[in-house]
Amino acid sequence: MESLVINHVTITSEEPERLQDWYVEKLDFRREEERMLWAGESLLNINKGGRMPADFHFGFRFTSKEALRRVLDELEEKDVEITHELTDYGSYAMAYIADRDGNTLELFYQERPGDEP
Repeated sequence: MESLVINHVTITSEEPERLQDWYVEKLDFRREEERMLWAGESLLNINKGGRMPADFHFGFRFTSKEALRRVLDELEEKDVEITHELTDYGSYAMAYIADRDGNTLELFYQERPGDEP
């Protein structure tokens, strides 16, 4: 079987337009169509609906710990809530942030062949 790659994630919000604005302003997503936000090759759809379950989260992988640290510094400057400070386990480092609806996003580095620590 060919390798599978996640193309998009769909989440719901009681105020999808405001949540879309948050992703554009705080995480530099690009809005290309209604409800469709892009970051690199990742597509995030935000539809009208109830709040996401409390245990739901999705993650963004960085190719180096330094890139992860830089982004966390930028997010602090943008007043993004960091709900779990950076924890470094050696080959894996992670932090959690919350969007304006309280959804959890994991920002992480996981060592893979060819990555710089």
